[in-house]
Formats: sequence, C-alpha cells, structure tokens
Amino acid sequence: MKLRSGKTTRRSRNNKMNNLQGFHPLSPVPGTKVGEGTIAKEIKTITEEETEEANPDTSENLIQPEEQGAAAPLPKTKDTVTGGAGIEFGSKTKRLFKLKIGTIICSSIPKYVKDINGCTTQAFPGATIARLSDYVSSNKINLKNKDFIIVHVGSNNIAQNHSVDMIISYYSDLIHNIQIKSKAKIIITSILPRLIDHNSTAENVRLVNSQLKKLCVRRNIQFSNIYKSFLCNNLPDASLYAPRDGLHLNFTGTSLLRKKFINIIRHLSIKC
Repeated sequence: MKLRSGKTTRRSRNNKMNNLQGFHPLSPVPGTKVGEGTIAKEIKTITEEETEEANPDTSENLIQPEEQGAAAPLPKTKDTVTGGAGIEFGSKTKRLFKLKIGTIICSSIPKYVKDINGCTTQAFPGATIARLSDYVSSNKINLKNKDFIIVHVGSNNIAQNHSVDMIISYYSDLIHNIQIKSKAKIIITSILPRLIDHNSTAENVRLVNSQLKKLCVRRNIQFSNIYKSFLCNNLPDASLYAPRDGLHLNFTGTSLLRKKFINIIRHLSIKC
C-alpha cells in the first residue's frame, strides 16, 4: 500500500513474504505440475548418448574375478551358448557360435576319455600308427562332418622298437589320409611316457615327439605336447598309471588326459 508521502507500508511486504512461505527451491513454480520446473527441463535435455559417453559400459571388458585373484565387478548377465567341451561362447543377443564337433582317434590309452561335449572317442586297442591310417582309408573311422580331429597314437610303435624315422613316416601317411577324408582341423598329441619300460624307451619317445613336432610345423598341423604333464621328477608319474600293466592310465590319469583334450578344444581357432 502506497501512502501519499510515497512510502510503501510494511503490510504489502509482509504479504509477499507470506506468499513464499513453504516454498522450496526445488518445488515446482506455482501454477505448474511436478516435473515442469526449470531443473526438470534441464534434465530432460540430456540424451542417452551423452549419458553413455559420460559413463561408458565396460562390463564386457572386465577381467573375471578368478583372473584377478580378488573380487571384481560382475559383468552384465547375458544368455550364453554352450560349445564343445561344455564351453560357453558369446551372447545370443550379439552372435551365435557354432558348436565344435570333433572326434578323438586313438589306440587304447584314451579309450575311457568320454563326456566331452561335441566330441566322440574312437579307440582301437593295440593299434599302431599304420593300422590307424588304414582304418581312416577304409572308412572304419568316421570323420564325416567334423570340425576337429585329435590324434593320439604311437605308443605301440615304441613297444615294437620301430625306428624314429619309420614312426615319423607313418605319422606323415596318417596325416595325408586324414586330409583326403576330411577338411577338419587336425591336432596331433605327443606320445606319453611309458611307465612299464621307461628306462629303455624314454629316449626314443623323446626323439619321436621332437621330430613329430617338426613334422607338424612342416605340414601346418597343430601339435600338442602333453608328455611332461605325466611326469613327476622327470619320471612317469606312477599315480596316473594302472598298476597291473604300467602302460594304460588309471582313473586319475584318464581324468588328466581328458582335461588336456578339453583345453586343446577350448583354444581351437575354427571358422564357423
């Protein structure tokens, strides 16, 4: 209220203060709905792209806790597809990975290696490298529609005192016959130490494995040396072998061999 003297009375000022009582800085302006204030409008202008740039999602690049040795942030949950050897691959929301289908062709040592997802075992007790090669040529061994073929053979050739050169020649023929029958990736595994006659065969086994590795390099074949995994103090680990013959693997040895095969399959690079 304005007096004739031009001064404003305190009454009008108090009225203005009364209108602001109970007003919070973040409350909506009178006459507007909740969320229509200035702050709300500013928040709406932030795009999803800007939010992601400020807080990028790096969950897929996180090192897993078991690799860090300590607790780590968990990545986002996603549907996975199970691959060979029970391995999980990728996300359904991005791309699907083909199940790795393969087989193990061998003499009797790995015959009890079973339950590897996508992989069968075709064992032939007493088989030499040459006999296994003949089985491949005659289609006694099924190599159809395989992504990989693991070969484990040669211990019986050592037992028959075949020369290193002869054994490598047999391996070369076997690789050739497999390649005729299949386009699958071939993996040759080393001959294992022989507990039964290690003193007389250790050097030959070592030489064969060394030359076999060189053959695989020349033929562009993957070689997996698992020989040392079955040693203890540079001698065959007796706890891994059947006591009745000192040649075949017991349950523990077979489990170890199975883990070695699974590890080979897990790291295979196969185009789908």
